[in-house]
Amino acid sequence: MPPLSLPPCDTERRLAGVIDAGVFSKLLLELLEEAATGRLRLRLDGVERVLHLLNGLPVFAESNLLDETLGRALRAEGLVDEATLRRAREEGAARRLRLGEALIARGALAPEQIHAALREQVRERALACFDWWGARFTFEAERHFGPHAQIFALNPAALLLEATLRAQRPQALEATFEIYAAREIRLRPRARRLYDHLAQLHEGLPARLDAGLSGQELGRALGWSAYKLGALLHTLRDLDLLGSPQAPAQAPARGLGAEPTRIEPAPLTAGAPIMWDAVRSEEEALAALRGGDYARAARLLRVAASGAPSSPARRCLLAFSEGLAALHDPAAFEAASRALLSAVERAPHLALGRDLLARLYLAQERSAP
Repeated sequence: MPPLSLPPCDTERRLAGVIDAGVFSKLLLELLEEAATGRLRLRLDGVERVLHLLNGLPVFAESNLLDETLGRALRAEGLVDEATLRRAREEGAARRLRLGEALIARGALAPEQIHAALREQVRERALACFDWWGARFTFEAERHFGPHAQIFALNPAALLLEATLRAQRPQALEATFEIYAAREIRLRPRARRLYDHLAQLHEGLPARLDAGLSGQELGRALGWSAYKLGALLHTLRDLDLLGSPQAPAQAPARGLGAEPTRIEPAPLTAGAPIMWDAVRSEEEALAALRGGDYARAARLLRVAASGAPSSPARRCLLAFSEGLAALHDPAAFEAASRALLSAVERAPHLALGRDLLARLYLAQERSAP
């Protein structure tokens, strides 16, 4: 596609710094507020990732890591084998085609499959930047954008929320929810820049955030669990978009060690759109795991995995569910634990996988006669 002519960008200065806790989230929000267009380049120990922004939205990402190539992603998905990839690369080199174009030309994959894989690749590369601590970043504004074969406009609110879910343990997010459970939620004016993007997560979310509801009321209105709503509040608070909680006239006395406030979650069904690790935000699955009902937890995990849009998370959830179902079958448990360990090693950035691996061995210890 030809370069896009754009109006002058407010971010004419050259931003630079080092990624540390919370830095990338705040940087992404700042670039969104300024509708910045340009390249955000990150480097660490010879590894480089480049995030391209168009009017503040992440739309493309590049990486020089072999593990983040399209071919590796397609192999991990099980969409192609090595022989198909090799022939596509040879044909692509001869005809000057990209790998995805060569696979389509050979009839190995449909254009929709390549588009979905590329979008997931861009999303994973963007998410890998959030906790890439020590990486040096620079942002250079551009007056023109392109040329790129495709643009994948990512929802910055979804990226911010996903990064929180990956980085924080469920207990921390539930504790964040407890702070606001019976208190009025107030957003700072600056948060309005995210409203259009928050509406893509839930159509009624911006209006309800402006309604002065308590966390408990907001959770019920959205059909979200304490874990999922806690992730949203944690994200907004870290970005300094959330005001101090307003105490009610008679605030209930609750300690962080108390039983988490119950919000009736949305039904966990195969057809329901859910987040990649939404199973941990479902009260039923958490209750089953905590109560030792591993058979029920395994069933819930299989249902959640069928709707997870992220392939690494889906592999982790399926392997974990198989391990829970095979706690009393040593051979099957060993195979499932190896599959989960392999999934974790293939996606080291995925906090969910490491957490599930620890939970699986804990379940094995507790279920031993």
